[in-house]
Formats: sequence, structure tokens, C-alpha cells
Amino acid sequence: MGRLCGMINRGNTLENEAARHLMCVARKIRMCSADIAKKYDLRGAEIPFFIRLSHEDGLTQAELTNMVGVDKALTTRVIRTMEQKGFIIRKQDENDKRQSRIYRTEKVEQVKAGFFNDMKAFYGAISGGIGDDDMEIFDRVLVAVDRNMAEYMKRENVSFSELHVRREPDGDFRDSDVRDGDSRNDEREEGDERK
Repeated sequence: MGRLCGMINRGNTLENEAARHLMCVARKIRMCSADIAKKYDLRGAEIPFFIRLSHEDGLTQAELTNMVGVDKALTTRVIRTMEQKGFIIRKQDENDKRQSRIYRTEKVEQVKAGFFNDMKAFYGAISGGIGDDDMEIFDRVLVAVDRNMAEYMKRENVSFSELHVRREPDGDFRDSDVRDGDSRNDEREEGDERK
């Protein structure tokens, strides 16, 4: 994503300013959210799983994959990592012995209030100075963009499993906008942007 935002900023690709801003803001939100999550022993890729499991317990891995909207392989890796950290436990489904259900542990209960308070403060900070009417319009626009994206993905037969997901040296998983080619260039450029 770093490479794409950089190219857009230089005017080498998309001319649509809204699309450019949307992609760059989404990247910054992911970076800041991951920074907040580190305080709670979470990685960026674990955030949507943590949020979902904070509200719903006893999900299957397939249900969690569909709810979070990622591919099965990423779900498997994140669930394994969260289990190793003590956030979740897996128990065999009593009705279907072929699958297990995922349950939050006391560790989730211990950190979720602080995590959600920090995230609420972060979202409050980035929406500061924006009126309620504008936020309602923004929300409607994002819902429409999300719907259009889902339709595009269906029409073009794009699935989450086709995304290139790489594991970073810090142990985090990141989606890459590059499917083929040298991902090391992306890592160098992202590292340069953080300086």
C-alpha cells in the first residue's frame, strides 16, 4: 500500500482525489490502530478478530472468516497466534466433532475495555471538527463504496484468498497490493515512509 500511495501522490496513477485520499487514510488508520493494539499484545491483523470475539463467543473458524472478511489461511494464522498469546481457546464442537469453536479467555475481558476506550479516543480525534451531518453523509458514502466494492469483487471474481498476504519481521500480517513481483521493494519503501 505504501508504494501505491506514493505513486498516487506523485500523480503517476489514479487521478481521482477521493480514491487517493481514501486509500491513504485507510492505510494511516491501519497503522495507528496497530500502534494502539500493540499496547494490548495485539497485532494489526488480529484487531478485527479481537473485536468480533469481544462481542460474540463460540464462533467456528469459518464463521469468523466470513464475518471478518479475510481468507481462511489468514484466519488460521491469526487464530493460532491469538491462542498462543492466551486470548482464545478452541473447543471441539459438541454437535459436529469435525470442527472446533473459538472462545475468548479472561485475557480478552481484561484488556477489551482499555482497547475499546483507546480506539474510541482515536476515532474521536480523527473525526474532530466534523459535524454530525457531515459524519452521516460520510457514513452513507462509505456504505455505498463498500457495497460497490462487493459488487465489483463479485463481478470480477476477486476473492480475499487472492490477496497476497505476507508476514512482516515484527510478526504482523499485512495485505499487499502487489500480487506478483518483489515484495522486498514494498518493505523498503514502507520503512522509508516511517522515518
